[in-house]
Amino acid sequence: MEDEPLPSSDLEEKEFRFWQWNGDLPAPQFTHWTPEGTIILRAATPGTTSEVIWRPKDGPEVHAGYGGPHASSAAMLIAKGGHDKDAGYPLSQIAPQYLEEWNNLGG
Repeated sequence: MEDEPLPSSDLEEKEFRFWQWNGDLPAPQFTHWTPEGTIILRAATPGTTSEVIWRPKDGPEVHAGYGGPHASSAAMLIAKGGHDKDAGYPLSQIAPQYLEEWNNLGG
């Protein structure tokens, strides 16, 4: 079941919190669920990096790499194949290019 998209103002607020995260847990994250597994984009180093995690449906969680501090550009990098090799799976084939198209923007 897909969640309703966040209104654009809520999405912008969440992207701002992601970028301005101060290191207090839990880290803000965006997720995208697919039949193949779940892609997680999580703030990693405050104001500096994000991390990409791939949770395949039938397999162990994989740290697929790091991205920049802005969730929208990190999502675009996933969609363009920037983490396919490290994930061991073509995430670019299942990840939307634009963050607002991800199906769970909560977390």
